[in-house]
Amino acid sequence: MTQHDQAEQTDFFIPLVDAYQRLGTGGQADLRRVKNLDAVADLPAYYRWLGHRKPTSGLQRFAFLLPYMGNHLLGLSPGRALRKARINEMRIFQVLRSQSPRDIEQLRRLFQQARSPDMDANMLGRSLCYWNQFDKQKLLRDFLITEIDLPSNTSQTADLPNDQG
Repeated sequence: MTQHDQAEQTDFFIPLVDAYQRLGTGGQADLRRVKNLDAVADLPAYYRWLGHRKPTSGLQRFAFLLPYMGNHLLGLSPGRALRKARINEMRIFQVLRSQSPRDIEQLRRLFQQARSPDMDANMLGRSLCYWNQFDKQKLLRDFLITEIDLPSNTSQTADLPNDQG
């Protein structure tokens, strides 16, 4: 099965999330502590996580981000999840402008800053399998079109000057 065939399977990435949970604390810690994307391929935990699957660059990127992904939440794209976590827009642009592997490392930092946001594992996995300019732009587009609900106890006019004198 090619990398593109994997990405097209609807629920291909859900079993990978489950496999990560079965790695145990040692294997999970190895993937969490890895410093850069290229070092993922040097970890025995990565190959235990893969099981019988063939290593690909897309799966390597997914393994690199997986420790900082929250729960699988069907239909919530990575861009929307980062917006809901109130990540600064300029940080998303840094990912967009960066080249590989720096872009994935920047994205991982955003996941860390967002404190492991919940998102759709299949949406994340599919974008990481291809991970090109189009996927980066989709991340930005999903981020920008997501509306954030203001907490009900805040007033949008609270910071306006009072003209009564």
